Amino acid sequence: MAEILKAYTFGSVYAEGCEEEFGILKEGMLAEVIVLDRNLFEVKPKEILDTKVLVTIMDGEIVY
Repeated sequence: MAEILKAYTFGSVYAEGCEEEFGILKEGMLAEVIVLDRNLFEVKPKEILDTKVLVTIMDGEIVY
């Protein structure tokens, strides 16, 4: 799961060449963060399909 999430998040940023601006949670970098209703590391693979986004944060602002 860790490898999948890294590929989905940082991997796409790296492919675009923007890893100096965002892609990891670090002070001074841009971030888009979501909070899910379950821990993807603890659920069965089939349960991932039922995962819901509870909160979306972009540039420090809650947008959903």
